[in-house]
Amino acid sequence: MDWLMELSYIGETNRLSLMFNLAAVFIVIGIIWQTGIYRERGRLEDKLFFMMEIMVLAMAIVDMSSSLMNGQDNPYIGTANFVINHGFFILFALICGTLALFFIQRAVGGLEDNKRKCLNVMIPVFAQIVLILSNILTRSFFYIDPVTYAYTRGSLYWVLYVVPFIYVLIGVIMISRINPVSVWLFLLLVAVRLVLGFLHNGVSSTPVCFAIGLAYIQIHISLRSFYEEEKK
Repeated sequence: MDWLMELSYIGETNRLSLMFNLAAVFIVIGIIWQTGIYRERGRLEDKLFFMMEIMVLAMAIVDMSSSLMNGQDNPYIGTANFVINHGFFILFALICGTLALFFIQRAVGGLEDNKRKCLNVMIPVFAQIVLILSNILTRSFFYIDPVTYAYTRGSLYWVLYVVPFIYVLIGVIMISRINPVSVWLFLLLVAVRLVLGFLHNGVSSTPVCFAIGLAYIQIHISLRSFYEEEKK
């Protein structure tokens, strides 16, 4: 990890964020490799899980880029950082919405041939994306400080966590119907990160929390159900 120490110009907080995101990348790549065995089934829940894998991987890469750019004394880098942070929060909303769809399908089903119901579940996500994009003009949620070029929270930053938190609650309700105990850890990880993300603008651990959660889903739901089907 000596090369990380050479990145002293990005600051200790950004270096820690970079390490967490690198961990998330390796975890998700491992999950993608492992889940290929049952992704071939082509069921909706498998497609949703794969979508979450790709989005968490993209989120980690975007967040790593932001960590490298944050606070650099260059207005162009600051602008690029501002743009990619919109991508981060869009991915955040999409992952939470897809997570809700996954748990609904696992718990009660009925989404396989009902695109309208899927779209209805995702309506808050689409509304959230519009709000996030409006930040390009309003700077209400976050902005880049014109002096330090550092990522800075806006007055309405907390709004970005309302819709994801609602989806976490939906996940709690749905997961209680299938009751695999270990998957509660995933919901706990997401909930804790939502609270920390709201209270503390420091080290970014959102992608790695999602990555660990996906690993638990893989072990305790998806992979287990695949082998159960193979035994039938």
